[in-house]
Amino acid sequence: MAAPSPAAFASRPMRVYIDNVRALGDAFDITPAVFEKVAARFPETARRVEAVIGYDNEDFAARAREADVLFAWEFPRPELARLAPRLRWIQLMGAGLDHLLPLTWLPAGVRLATAAGAHHDKAGEVLLAAVLMLNNSIPFFATAQRAGRWAPRFSGQVRGKTVLIVGVGATGGACAQACKAMGLRTIGVRPSRRPHPGIDEMYGVDELRRVLPQADFVVVAVPLTSRNRNLFGPAEFACFKPGAGLVSIARHDVIDAAAMFDALESGRLSGAVYDLENPDQVPCDPRMFTTRNLLILPHCLTNDPATFRENVIEVFFRNAAADLAGQALPTQVDPGREY
Repeated sequence: MAAPSPAAFASRPMRVYIDNVRALGDAFDITPAVFEKVAARFPETARRVEAVIGYDNEDFAARAREADVLFAWEFPRPELARLAPRLRWIQLMGAGLDHLLPLTWLPAGVRLATAAGAHHDKAGEVLLAAVLMLNNSIPFFATAQRAGRWAPRFSGQVRGKTVLIVGVGATGGACAQACKAMGLRTIGVRPSRRPHPGIDEMYGVDELRRVLPQADFVVVAVPLTSRNRNLFGPAEFACFKPGAGLVSIARHDVIDAAAMFDALESGRLSGAVYDLENPDQVPCDPRMFTTRNLLILPHCLTNDPATFRENVIEVFFRNAAADLAGQALPTQVDPGREY
């Protein structure tokens, strides 16, 4: 059965199947009450939407059969075209999609959208805090404390220093705006070189090594794609300004961990703040917990439990409004770019 055209929605609701993952916890649980609360902010779109809510792919075949939209995180990808023949697009419950790569499973004509932007405000706070921690030698003091050493170290103000943001999407853009508000000079790297209001100077990915020596702090906020795997390796760390600091909110494998450890041990990096995914689920080098001047953040701080679910649902409604109008989804993924 072919997916219905936009005109088909003039006579019936857009059927949405929301499939939660219990293991992710309450902060990610899209309940009827939360969905209806956000729907009230989008009355014109909400009156066209009919949603059913499930958990952990239970009764997936029955619920997906009539769905125009799948709102989920994990689902039976190889069988999706057969199980959801009416499917028009998929709304992910998070900004990342590396767990779904490669996208060869995506049925022809079905669009994929992320929840990019749902972390925006909290991510800006967290990344700014990480830059300030590096500026004030907090990873260094934490290492000294673990070693039982009294090690005073003075530091200057962050104003006037330079932060390089690699990956100026919703998260990197939030970081840029927060850093500019603190008086930092901001330079950015993104494939499109498209300007951003929070960035003073923008460069392409092919210019990364050329701009790295300018940065006092480097913030990595790119998605994990085949092109970005090992984006930061020994050659890139050799280009860092001596004593610069690193912040990474990217997925594992964007940064060569061994190269980062070597840069920290040699002093090329004065410190690093690294967002670490669950080591029980993603392979992790044990040196993550022993390397000096490295501060680990469990992969949780960009999710505000009070607002994250609502933010994700808002992204869905903006995408739904665009679809009903026959337009491209605002957070639609380009399969060729993998984000």
